[in-house]
Amino acid sequence: MGTSILDTVGSSGTLVSCRTTKSVSRDFQRKLVVKSFLDANGYMHVNEAKHSWGRTRYPLHMAVQQKKPAIVRALIRLGARLNSQTNRGLTPEALAQRLHRRWGGYQEVLDVFEEVGRDPEIRMHQRAVTTGQLSDGCVGAADFLTTVQA
Repeated sequence: MGTSILDTVGSSGTLVSCRTTKSVSRDFQRKLVVKSFLDANGYMHVNEAKHSWGRTRYPLHMAVQQKKPAIVRALIRLGARLNSQTNRGLTPEALAQRLHRRWGGYQEVLDVFEEVGRDPEIRMHQRAVTTGQLSDGCVGAADFLTTVQA
């Protein structure tokens, strides 16, 4: 089992190093990528609804629209709801299908949804979140910073 060192800046501005196993490192990197995406698009957590100009969008919809399959995958693995809907009733997957029919080029994003549909762990987690048996697993800036500073 290998290890890696991740360097980041702590709240005091000092360099903080974390020595982690590969699986923890992968999870940390996923959170880092998602946090960067959320910040760049004005979201605080993976299931935040953003209302603008009469439209409702979630981070997962935004990642689909921007053709970012790696972000779509990371958001889903970190608890983004697959059943969230825009004000027009489109789920992220339905949005990807619609955009692919209209403009093309969304096959990689659609492949992520197909892959997720075959993953029993993600399906079980999504079902638990939807039925209220589990908190939504939101990963937000505060959660991420707590992880970084720990």
